[in-house]
Amino acid sequence: VNRFNRHMPRAAAILVVYSLVLLTLVLFTSFIVPPLVEQVGQLIRALPDLTTIQRWAMMATDEYRALLSSLPENMQVEVESAVDGLVTNGLNTLRENFVTYLRGVGSFLLNSVLSVANTVTFLLGFFLIPFWLFYVLMDQRAGRDTVDRALPQQLRADFWSVVSIIDHDFSGYLRGQLILGLSVGSASAVGLTLLNLLGLEVPYVLILAVIAGVTELIPLIGPVLGSIPAIILGFTDSPTTGFAVLALYIAIQQLENNFLVPRIVGDSVGLHAAVLMVLLVVCSQVFGLLGAILSAPMGAVFRDVFQY
Repeated sequence: VNRFNRHMPRAAAILVVYSLVLLTLVLFTSFIVPPLVEQVGQLIRALPDLTTIQRWAMMATDEYRALLSSLPENMQVEVESAVDGLVTNGLNTLRENFVTYLRGVGSFLLNSVLSVANTVTFLLGFFLIPFWLFYVLMDQRAGRDTVDRALPQQLRADFWSVVSIIDHDFSGYLRGQLILGLSVGSASAVGLTLLNLLGLEVPYVLILAVIAGVTELIPLIGPVLGSIPAIILGFTDSPTTGFAVLALYIAIQQLENNFLVPRIVGDSVGLHAAVLMVLLVVCSQVFGLLGAILSAPMGAVFRDVFQY
């Protein structure tokens, strides 16, 4: 908004930014969401149904009986007794879990009915955000001046210095990670599509690309996590496909680490890998997935504020 404001009134600059965001959402919804939903549906339909599971169970039972009949008689009794005990315990556990599951379903339905009002309130607040943000952006400078006047004179320089540090570390890192996620996701989609064109069957390309792009937001281990589903699906087709997918993801990571990261992220964090791993574990345990994503900029903020 500030950049557009140099060439047009501020209200017009805000509306231009809103229009660009809306256009991006429309394009994303039109070109990405439908094939993504289709591939998710294909994945769900590819999962085994109840009939298939029953057939597998019968095959396993037949193989068990054949194996049991090949053993000496004294061993047959011992093995059959042990297996029967395991099956009985398994069925008892399954029955107990099923009762617990039914109770959980009842509680879920009750909570769902009670949460309708909360959902409506959330949606109302969500749709109010663009209007609230419009006024915030319109009066950004006035709001900054008001905060500045409310601060004691001796605190103003330190306050705005700390705000600048937080803004630099968070905005630089998150902006860079979003660009990296988009780049890695796009490269994964293109690479997997090329492998399919070469005759190597890698299904659910769009889902795998989205996974690679989203996991890129998690520092250090994100790229590894994003590559695992694609490599597993590749090996389910053939060893050649699996190794080809592995080579593809290694090439993408080399391109990212040697070309993209220095130019996009640069030294915005600059934390040692050992320190970053500790932060990743602690923040993910305390704050969940969001903590894992924000662990790097949070560490950089604490370091820079301490140094200041």
